[in-house]
Order: sequence, then C-alpha cells, then structure tokens
Amino acid sequence: MNIRQTVEKTMRSFGLSPATRVFLAISGGIDSVVLAHLLRVSGYQAIWLHMNFQLRGEESHRDQQFVEQLAKKWDQTLHTLSVNAKAFAEENKLSTQEAARTLRYNWFAAEVKPAGKQAVLLTAHHAEDNAETLLMNFLRGTGLRGLTAIPAVNDYICRPLLHVSRSQIMDYARENELDFVEDSSNRNTDYTRNRLRLELMPILRDLYPQVDANLKHNIDRFQSAYALYQQAARRWMKKHIVVKGAEQQVSCALLLQPENRAIVHEWLVGHGFTEKQEDELLRLGESQSGHFLVSADGKYRIIKHRNHFLLTAVQTDSRSPQWIGAEDSVSVFSGGRLEIKPLLTLTEPLPCDPRTACLDVGELDFPLLLRPWQPGDYFYPLGLNKKKKLARFLIDLKLSTPQKERVWVLESGNRIVWVIGYRIDHRFRVRAQSREVVQIDWVV
Repeated sequence: MNIRQTVEKTMRSFGLSPATRVFLAISGGIDSVVLAHLLRVSGYQAIWLHMNFQLRGEESHRDQQFVEQLAKKWDQTLHTLSVNAKAFAEENKLSTQEAARTLRYNWFAAEVKPAGKQAVLLTAHHAEDNAETLLMNFLRGTGLRGLTAIPAVNDYICRPLLHVSRSQIMDYARENELDFVEDSSNRNTDYTRNRLRLELMPILRDLYPQVDANLKHNIDRFQSAYALYQQAARRWMKKHIVVKGAEQQVSCALLLQPENRAIVHEWLVGHGFTEKQEDELLRLGESQSGHFLVSADGKYRIIKHRNHFLLTAVQTDSRSPQWIGAEDSVSVFSGGRLEIKPLLTLTEPLPCDPRTACLDVGELDFPLLLRPWQPGDYFYPLGLNKKKKLARFLIDLKLSTPQKERVWVLESGNRIVWVIGYRIDHRFRVRAQSREVVQIDWVV
C-alpha cells in the first residue's frame, strides 16, 4: 500500500470524505506540504492555517511567503496569523515552546470550531514523531496514558500520517517534485525533542535496527491495553466514587490501597492534576481534616474530610455581598435566591424547615446584608440564649470544607439574623408579642 492509499484509508477510518470541511495546519515544511498535496490529489478542499511566531527573524517571514505562494499556485484557501510568541512567553512565564503551542492551538480552535461539529483540523505528525513522543513520555514518567503516544483523533484534531514513516514522506516529496522550506531550529539540540531525534535515535537504530518498527508495534499494543485498562478504571470509579452534583467523594483508605495506584493516577489526571501530585495525595491521606491539594491547572482541588477525599471545582464566583431593602421580595445570589414575604396571619406552629426563616420585623434594621460567612462571625443559635462562634457551629454540624464555603448569612445592623439553611438567631425569633413577622424562603 503506497502513501496515498494509506492516507486515504486512514481518512475514511476517521469518517472523513472529500465532502468534509477540513482545515490543515501547514508550516511549509516537508511533512505538512506532503499532506497538503495528498489531500489535494485525493479531492479534499482544505483550508490552510499558517501561524508566523516571529521567532526566527527573516526565516519566519520566508516560511509565510512560501506558504502564501504555494496556496496561490495550488488554488488553496489560506488563513495566516502573525504573533509575537516570545513576548507572549515572557508575559505568561512560559517556555517558548509552550507559548507557541498555546498560541497555535488556541487559534486553531477559534478557526475550526465555528465551522461546525463535523469540521476537523489535520496535522502532519508522522510515525517517527509518534515514536519520539512515546520515548519522551516514558522517560518523563507519564504513566500508561503517555505510552499510547500521539492520539490519531483528539477532539477536533485528526492525524492521518501517524502510520507513515519519514522516509515515505521524503520519497513522496521527491517523486512529486514538491518544494518545501526547512526550519533551522529543527537542528537546535537545545530542544529536548531535537536532541532525542538527532542524537539518541541514531544510537538506538544502530543498536536495534528494527527500533522504529518495534516502537510502532508497541504503541499499537499499549493503545489496546490502555483501552482495557480504562474500562476497568471506569468500572472501579463508578462503583466506589460517590458523585453528588459537582462533588465527588471516595474513601481515603480504599483509594490509597497499594493495588489502586493506577486508579489514583486516572482520577487525578482526569481533573488536571499531574503525575507528580500522586505522592502528594498519599500525604494528604495522612493529614488532618480540612487540608487540601489543588490541581496543577488550578481548576480542581481534593480536600481531606474525615475519612474521605472530596473532589470539587475551585470556587471562581466573586460571592459579592448584596443589600436587601424593606420593599424587596426576591434576592438572587450565587447560592440560589431568597423569597421574602410578610406574614399577614401568623400560623402555629411556625415552619420548622431550616430553609425557611420566620423573623420578628421589629428587631430588624433594613437594609439587610446578604453575604458569605467569615471567620470571626458569631451568633446566638435559636434555642440558646448565648453566643457561639459560627465556625464552631459549622464544625459541630460536621460540614465538609466545600459545604462550609457555600454557607451564607443574613445580617441586620452588624448582627447575624440567619445562617441560611441552618439556624436563625435567637434574638430575632418570633415571640407572642411580635407585631410584624416576615418569612424568608431559601430556594436553591
């Protein structure tokens, strides 16, 4: 099977046809030019995307001009974008490679996703790229997931050359007399991948002449094994991890059993934690209740709560306090809404639902302040004619850290009226002599 047949078969396996809306990431190098030519002769009308990172001076502009001329010659639609990758890297404290990758894929997503759910981006990663990725992931210790190397399909991105070798690409370019440009930075061994490609791989090929084929076969085997492994991990997590809305809960002792180390890995990396944080989770299991671990991307955290781990999203809303006037009937906040109404007729007994507060209007000073609770807050819980720190009150209720963070209070004249959803203040209770009563319902 020649390279064109291989690529056409791979495209069909992706569910793609010449009628599909496809975009092509094209640098002007041999790999992307060969893929562009293969798409063209196979009947695909790809939209080319070229990003100029301004990292190599005139050479970067040369690459853009080459792609522009080739697009005109082959009658291809081309979108280009010029960015200052170095300035972006410095501003965001990233390596140049990380910055370029972030800029590139953010732009790709902005171009491709608005084109519809069926639109895809094609990249020219080939078999050697895949083998290098496997070795780099193995040496970095990225786990079984990393041994599956580059996915052929990942969200909107497809890679039809993963089963095509570099030598096949070079032969195709020569046979079809294709022009291309060479990136001088590909010879710079300051980059890890270049050093592996230029220095380590030649040694491995000398020691093991079949190393490229062996790595390819290993990737296929690892991908099959990983699929089975994922199925088993999902069954375990479905059985033992309790999901309550956006929160997950699992027994510390169960999760941290030695045989479940693979489950720990899958659970963590699935929520933005890194492999290095696995040992931190083991230490968290031995720590006191309330300690927590934040994911590397800052989006999730795992909290130790008694004998369990709680996984929750990091709170991102501003939780701004707001005022409630005497005439207001509804107040909406991040925890739900408060519905406020006067009681024209006092019923006996009063509602005992903690989500409802019946208060003596004569004791209230409007406007009322609705705010998250704070350390140092205290109130007089209903039934107790003495003050109690709110922090101790919440501990006595055995609330987890995420539950505590969702607690709001209603305040009147610097005095807490109601710990919303839990208890009103004894000083604002309805008494026999109360002349006006207001009922406030908390609706989630």
